[in-house]
Amino acid sequence: MRSLDGSEPWAVVARDESDRPVGAVLLVDDPDGTTRLIGTDDGQRGAVLAMEPAVGRHLGAAVVRAAVGRARHALDLGPLLPGRVVTGFAAGLGVPELPAASVPLIERTEAGEVTAYLSHGTNRTLRKAHNRLRTDGLAPTVEFSADAGAVVAALPDVERCHRDRDHAHGRVGALDDRVRRGRWHCRMGTLAAAGSLELATLRFGDLPVAYVVGAPDGDTYHLLEGRFITKWARYSPGRLLESAVVQRMLDDQSMVHFDWMTSGAADSLLAMNALQPAVDLRVRFR
Repeated sequence: MRSLDGSEPWAVVARDESDRPVGAVLLVDDPDGTTRLIGTDDGQRGAVLAMEPAVGRHLGAAVVRAAVGRARHALDLGPLLPGRVVTGFAAGLGVPELPAASVPLIERTEAGEVTAYLSHGTNRTLRKAHNRLRTDGLAPTVEFSADAGAVVAALPDVERCHRDRDHAHGRVGALDDRVRRGRWHCRMGTLAAAGSLELATLRFGDLPVAYVVGAPDGDTYHLLEGRFITKWARYSPGRLLESAVVQRMLDDQSMVHFDWMTSGAADSLLAMNALQPAVDLRVRFR
């Protein structure tokens, strides 16, 4: 919420008869009159924080009442993971659950090596990258850090990598905008301080070439974002680093899923062998 600029956050909280919180929905009013779930602006999934469908239903009805009182003209609440609570929430909103694009996953099988999850073409790309590195005398290293201070200190390099990739494609960078750049730094710094982030970096010597930001959580490794410096594309640094991150997940026997987080560009992913369904909930008041 601290990262929002020009939008107003609010929440609906459900309490039981003893005044104990039993559910909540975190929302944000955008200037265009639309209300959405906090955290869904980049197509990532939101959440209805409740354990029981009945609580979800009460939350949905309360959100509609509050949105009308706030003179909102639309609720765009999604994507959400389907389930009993979300079904109750939709019933409270008075709208159907609309199918949304599924989110790709890598789901652990018996195989412990990342190469077993990759296509023949992707494995060939990685072999060619390693051969080129050897031929050109480059020795890549991969570093992982969950230390908040180290992650925050690395953010200027990460930002340069992020913006380079956008500019190389001839488009305005997502971080060229002052508001979005401030939001990005705030989110990264806050999540790092909370111990929720892991930064993976691929380097050629001392030079950072690619990065991946992940959020390990329970049995799932969530990939938040990743970019590489375009001038090094000959060595497929993005693929090299992603494969190392997936291997790290596979090496941790407590983890079951590698979550790509959004449905976009599924055909360009390193690998996927499962899909997680999602739904959208939309309310129009006028």
